[in-house]
Amino acid sequence: MDLTRRFAIIVHGGAGNHPERSQKQVKAALKRACIRAADLLRDASATALDAVEAAIREMEDEECLNAGYGSNLTIDGKVECDAALMEGRGAFGSIGAVSGIKNPITAGRYVLENGRITRLHPLGRVPPMTLVADGVVKFCSSQIPSQAPMFKVDTVPIESLISVRASEEWRYWTNRLTVAQSQETVTAMGDT
Repeated sequence: MDLTRRFAIIVHGGAGNHPERSQKQVKAALKRACIRAADLLRDASATALDAVEAAIREMEDEECLNAGYGSNLTIDGKVECDAALMEGRGAFGSIGAVSGIKNPITAGRYVLENGRITRLHPLGRVPPMTLVADGVVKFCSSQIPSQAPMFKVDTVPIESLISVRASEEWRYWTNRLTVAQSQETVTAMGDT
């Protein structure tokens, strides 16, 4: 353990407001993410990228945050996640609108690392920097494990990413939208 290594870790729980009733849970989740990253950085072999990924994975596993398992649902009641990582030396990897991946940040890291490992495709194609939707799952599951064995991307049943909180909020807001749209229809019919 390198006790002289200095670092700072800053995380945030996403845009918007968290309800007052969940503030304690949110702060505890953010603290766990910082501790996880700090524990890694105390190990001289870990990189800043390792710590960033670990902190975000921790947050993606928290129901109280809008990431991974705690994600707000789409209008269709599904979880779709985005994630991106960038390193100071120009390495970049991102994914978007993906369902069924337990930790989207790891899929983004996989895309980043794949770009480093396979600088040029056998057919001369440049490795992807951004993948979306089903293409993410296909890419991550079709790669040769020896190319990036440390970046296992776990796929899970899509329904397993829907938290109780997100489901309840989705029902509440879907109902509000339905009511608002029906009032709009009544008003529009009255205007004719």
